[in-house]
Amino acid sequence: MNTTRTAESILKEAKLNRRVWGKAIIEAERYGGFTGNDLAKAGSWETCAVGLQRGIPLFIPFFKESGPLDRDLRGLGKQFGYSVMGNNFAEAAQCLVDIENRAKIVRSGTVSHPHDLKV
Repeated sequence: MNTTRTAESILKEAKLNRRVWGKAIIEAERYGGFTGNDLAKAGSWETCAVGLQRGIPLFIPFFKESGPLDRDLRGLGKQFGYSVMGNNFAEAAQCLVDIENRAKIVRSGTVSHPHDLKV
């Protein structure tokens, strides 16, 4: 019995399958690889899964060139990029879930000031 979870099942369970990166990951899994456009977007803090969190209401502190001020989000963003570049669909899906969860914590006010964040 194969117990390996697919990216699609991970994303559907987390209700992220209709998000920009959720759709891209599922499509890449179906067709066997990410597109050149996906690779370019995953490699930029402006358009990667963490970067898109900036467009969601409530502020996430960000360095213009080096990504989010929060060290955990920054690490997840790097891991996400590596997963996309390596066509590791399930890992990219799990990173997206982890990014969403961490972003909720950062937005919640639990970590409300830049000096409170892990740098």
